Amino acid sequence: MAIFSLAIIYGPSSTDQSGNDATETPSNIIIIAHETLTWTNSTIKVGNNVTWINHDFAVNHEIVSDSANYPFDSGVLKNGQSYNLTFTQPGTYNYHDKLNPNLKGTIIVVK
Repeated sequence: MAIFSLAIIYGPSSTDQSGNDATETPSNIIIIAHETLTWTNSTIKVGNNVTWINHDFAVNHEIVSDSANYPFDSGVLKNGQSYNLTFTQPGTYNYHDKLNPNLKGTIIVVK
């Protein structure tokens, strides 16, 4: 739980350059709360994880890729549930919430 608190307190910026090594950092955690994302655009390194955590008490979410060449789907995330994805290829990956299409983001993965 401590790492989740850090993500909420410090939250990364849209120019975040997290992931200087292949370990997960608090900035690789996206909190979904009040029908918003704590960050919508970020840059990470190949091999890093991104975790989406639903902290919306009454709203389910489903994070899906907009890219056919790197598809992912979290399935329905209820309050307190999370989805973790390791990005293994460089590129720009747009995603959205299938159940709340106004929630969108981009993950840029670099070598």
